[in-house]
Amino acid sequence: MKRQSGWCAIFILLFLIFKCSAIGQEDNAAYWFDKGNELLDNRSYEDAIIFYDNAIQADSQFPEALTAKGIALVGLENYNEAINCFDKAIRINPEYAEAWCNKGLALAKGLGRYEEALDASEKAIEISSQDADFWNAKGITLVGLGRYDEAMEAFDRSLELNPSDGSTWNNRGNALFNQGKYDEAAIAYDEAIAINPKDAESWNGKGLVLMSQKSFDEAKKAFEKAIDLNPQSASAWYNMGNCRGSQDKYEGALEAFEKSIELNPKDAYAWNNKGQALRDLGRDSEADAAFKKAEELGYSN
Repeated sequence: MKRQSGWCAIFILLFLIFKCSAIGQEDNAAYWFDKGNELLDNRSYEDAIIFYDNAIQADSQFPEALTAKGIALVGLENYNEAINCFDKAIRINPEYAEAWCNKGLALAKGLGRYEEALDASEKAIEISSQDADFWNAKGITLVGLGRYDEAMEAFDRSLELNPSDGSTWNNRGNALFNQGKYDEAAIAYDEAIAINPKDAESWNGKGLVLMSQKSFDEAKKAFEKAIDLNPQSASAWYNMGNCRGSQDKYEGALEAFEKSIELNPKDAYAWNNKGQALRDLGRDSEADAAFKKAEELGYSN
């Protein structure tokens, strides 16, 4: 069964609150911008966009507001619109590194356009080489390209600049896990959790490591913690299903896969594993329907 581990979260600047640094902005533009930031921090993306639009209407040359709107659009998975906002911000200020970085993350996370994403991440670093977040973003993109050695160098550079960045530790753990370096991955996830115990993705990653070590009871606890922190994590529900299935708890596995599919209906692997749980329960006709759906979505062994 394929295992999933979410990236940041995989999106490191998603909740970054930008400060208005430009002098001479109209008061109402700054007001709308600050209100939008408050909503962005609470993940109220649609409401945040309304306030950012008000700020942009008041001052069309406001790259921070355009970038923040792009981040909110990423939160809604409207990646093309987000990239359009980042591009507008860059046209206003080509040296605005945050816009370059977030553009790269949207290209990588949302559209899988990793080469373009890498160019954007490197542009951000060229502008501001001492920003840990930019090196973290570059590492994420390099992982997407399968260039793990370079990715680890980027994550290590990020941690040199900011050793207390839980996001980078989590992403480092993901890269190590993908390479089968489970003991090192466990250390990275534990560091991330020590820094931010409420990071659902790090708990999810820790659960994957424990499953790889066949510590299923401990893995289940980690996935339960991830789900408690973020009940909308399709990845955590999927991994919980795999964990329960590994313990022959097929009813529980089916429940978890169905929840994962509810959150991400296009996940071919979740449909396939739902089919396997149904087959194990002797519900063959339902299993066949689930397997057929998985194939329609592109599932392959």
